[in-house]
Amino acid sequence: MTKSGTYQAAFPRKNTCDSAVVLHLKVLASDTVRVEKTVCKGSTGIDTMVLKKSNGCDSVIILTVKSAKDPNITITEQNKLLMINLPLSSVIYQWFLDEKAILGATNSSFTAISDGVYYLEITDLNACEFKSNS
Repeated sequence: MTKSGTYQAAFPRKNTCDSAVVLHLKVLASDTVRVEKTVCKGSTGIDTMVLKKSNGCDSVIILTVKSAKDPNITITEQNKLLMINLPLSSVIYQWFLDEKAILGATNSSFTAISDGVYYLEITDLNACEFKSNS
């Protein structure tokens, strides 16, 4: 039953008295909360959870999960200047040389200081990390 009200039911028996039940039902409003969360890895989908409160009321939480979009960072090199294909806003840049972070190298471009394998790692507003080509 989903509506407040008084409900009655009769339970007849053969050759005996009938039984009757009266139910006074009060349906309390449930809380519905919509939450959207971006995840770094994983699938996109919707998950519904029902939480029981201490007073017996239910809360329904509908969680929509979106996977963060990979910005597909590509590095190009011109006279030792390393650049990405499209500078991004609201991200943190960190350049690496031979798998080690280069201190202070936190811009969208970097001038190579020695031979080695360079790549760029960006961290977006959701704390998701993406790496460029080497």
